[in-house]
Formats: sequence, structure tokens, C-alpha cells
Amino acid sequence: MKTDTLISSVYVRTPILDKRNKLDANRNSIDILRKEIANEMHHEETVLRKKWTYLTEKFSSEYSQRPVSRSGDTANSCPHRSSHISSSSCF
Repeated sequence: MKTDTLISSVYVRTPILDKRNKLDANRNSIDILRKEIANEMHHEETVLRKKWTYLTEKFSSEYSQRPVSRSGDTANSCPHRSSHISSSSCF
């Protein structure tokens, strides 16, 4: 099973991906979309559903572990600070 294909197939069908979509709460429409993806990828619906659940949980756990930058963190790492260029030119 190709993960990239699964992600792109789900991305096209926004009710599965977006919780704010009004069709997200409609199980019938979600089931129809999942069956479309299963037919498109030639896999069982339950296998694809488990794989999608794993991918979303893995992404959320990795995303929550990223370091959060704070205001002023990058000010000390400006490479032009020691040169004669003004500090306003630092990005």
C-alpha cells in the first residue's frame, strides 16, 4: 500500500480530512468516500481506515513534540550581528 496515494486520495475528499466540514458528522457520506478510496487503491476499506488512523495519530504525536520558538529566540542567532551591517538588515 502506498502511503502517498492514500494521503492524496483522502486530501481530495475533504469531509474525511476536515473536521469542520458539515459532512464529517454524516457517517453515510464518510463511508461512501472510504469505499471510493478503497476501490481506487484496490485494498480493503478496514485496512485503509486503520492506516489512515495510524498516520493521523503519528502526525499529531510528532507535531506536538516539535520545539516551540519564543519571541526573541532568533535575535541572538543573527549572523550579521558582529559585522558593521545594521541590525535592521537581519532577517
